[in-house]
Amino acid sequence: YKRQDFLFVHRNGADNIINAMKTLIKDKLPDYVGADVYDLQILTPSRKSNVGVERLNKIMQDFLNPADAIKQERQVGDVTFREGDKVMQIRNNYDLIWTRGDDDDGEGVFNGDIGIVVRVNSRAGTVSVKFDDKLVEYDRESVRDLELAYATTVHKSQGNEFEAVIMPMFRGAPQLYYRNLLYTGVTRAKKLLILVGTQSTIETMVNNNKRTKRYSGLRVFLSETEN
Repeated sequence: YKRQDFLFVHRNGADNIINAMKTLIKDKLPDYVGADVYDLQILTPSRKSNVGVERLNKIMQDFLNPADAIKQERQVGDVTFREGDKVMQIRNNYDLIWTRGDDDDGEGVFNGDIGIVVRVNSRAGTVSVKFDDKLVEYDRESVRDLELAYATTVHKSQGNEFEAVIMPMFRGAPQLYYRNLLYTGVTRAKKLLILVGTQSTIETMVNNNKRTKRYSGLRVFLSETEN
């Protein structure tokens, strides 16, 4: 099924889905939506699955930004950060200093901010990331607040918008594959949404009208305020 702002690409099997997403991101979508590969985002329900964040980020890093002799790298746990990588800040850090030009600086990098690794200093252990027009230098400790962001979970994407969103539609845990999650992913796309996978997975998510209860303590707080 295809129209100007939506495309469904039918594929069976996780590896076939991933190969289709590779082709879309590298060859098809940049010209179609007028954006580079960094403005295209894979969103997936899960972290640990055959189409989860951890596997997809490793595959897409090797595909879009492979290692070479020119690019510097920094290993942090199981993750390699390489110059040219797309990364995300995964928690609020109000103390991180950013600079913008020669005379402008400030503090604070926030959960969900996405940027590009522009420099790695292996000797000092620092990783410099450009977030739009702000440059942030991460030291050995603060760099642990970063993760690769070629693919992110739908939950982590909330608050962001992307020129095009690609979502793998492959079977997974029912508690993650539900209607509101699909809706959140769909609404992150500015120009184009592409679902790649099986129609049965889409139907499962649409029909799974799970509602997660939220316990905020607001009622208790208001009662105490009134008293």
